[in-house]
Amino acid sequence: MLNLYRLWAYVVMVNHLHLLLRPKLMGVPKQSSIDSFVPLSSITKRIKGYTAREANRILQRTGKNFWQQESFDHWPRDEDEFFRIIAYIENSPVKAGLVQRPEEWKWSSAAERKRRGWTDIRALT
Repeated sequence: MLNLYRLWAYVVMVNHLHLLLRPKLMGVPKQSSIDSFVPLSSITKRIKGYTAREANRILQRTGKNFWQQESFDHWPRDEDEFFRIIAYIENSPVKAGLVQRPEEWKWSSAAERKRRGWTDIRALT
């Protein structure tokens, strides 16, 4: 998959997932604006396409949709909101009663940071 974004946080739940990513800049714009970034629709299409093919292959399914058409996106307005979103994402398994602490959920950025020995928040990709 092309490197279209920086991944900051994720959690794969039983029936959905959460991602916090930052689209990469396209080329070298003279002035950075929202139009300078890889379109979120392109990123979503590639993530959904790749993961659907892999999941259906593992499940030995063909001809069935894997993802719903809808998605929700939101741009963090400041650094505080950015870190609140990370906490929200990583606490999803705790809130659902699946684990006691975020890093205990194997399919999450909290667990990934622990595996890497990181104690701070930084981009995973």
